[in-house]
Amino acid sequence: EQFYASRIAALDLGGGSTQITYNPSLSNTSLAEKLNLLLKAQQPIEPGEINAFRDLVNKRKKQLPRIDVNQADLEEIKPAKVVKIPDILNENKKLSEEEILMTHMHQFRMFRRDIKLYSRSYLGYGLMIARQKIFINETNDKQLIESHQLKSRCFLNDIIGKFKFQEVVWTVQSHEDVNGDERFYSCMSLIDSYVGLNVKTAVGLDQMSIYVFSYFYDIANDAGLLSSEDDPSSITIIPIRVLKQTAKNVCRGRTTTSKEHPFLCFDLTYIYSLLTKGYGLSEDILIHICKKIQQFEVAWSLGLALKLL
Repeated sequence: EQFYASRIAALDLGGGSTQITYNPSLSNTSLAEKLNLLLKAQQPIEPGEINAFRDLVNKRKKQLPRIDVNQADLEEIKPAKVVKIPDILNENKKLSEEEILMTHMHQFRMFRRDIKLYSRSYLGYGLMIARQKIFINETNDKQLIESHQLKSRCFLNDIIGKFKFQEVVWTVQSHEDVNGDERFYSCMSLIDSYVGLNVKTAVGLDQMSIYVFSYFYDIANDAGLLSSEDDPSSITIIPIRVLKQTAKNVCRGRTTTSKEHPFLCFDLTYIYSLLTKGYGLSEDILIHICKKIQQFEVAWSLGLALKLL
């Protein structure tokens, strides 16, 4: 309840997907009216016995889990109806920011209040799958790819890195024709093209207090950006531009972290691009980097809770 009232956005970066959840500030009157009409159309589930899972017998009924937790003051959850947008399957049609926002809005009742949240998950934009896809596209050599050998402009010369994703271990090294000064911008250009394909501007996100978790935290830790590395409950607040400047230094080989963290040039550039090119945030926006909230780790549990809601 404190997080909802404080207008906080939660950004989670996993291995296969990234997820964003927040309660948007609707300063646009027209958009607010449309959104209210959408949410009013969502009817509550009829009361019944406690059921933490979908009814497998009545598969045709659209219903969400009902959880009875009186002491937590959790009230009945309202199902989110699918918003039908004409020609949504037509790839040539560009959805407006209003349509995108409304298709990912959800309403439920908790703490004796109606809560409206924007929640969207981008499959294929987690850190590990982004590495894999971007590096494969860069390599463009079938024989190398089949032997799990990849090349990247986001790698320093003479540095070799390995990562495992979907039970495959990939070995990555730099392109020989990339020098230190151009490496960051060459790397960012590749990543921006990838992120720009599907990740959309998050309306009203710039008005939130933005908290980032999971790989956001791990990358910042590898880059030495955390205010207290020994305390996982601490919160580090930095402007987004610090990610860019740190990425530049790493990509140019001006730090000593490259051998220990060979993917750091790519990883820093990727999260910078995701926040700016993807979600449309200014470099001056502050982000809160943390691993735990009130001694509890978030990450996958955040996505699970939102899925249940």
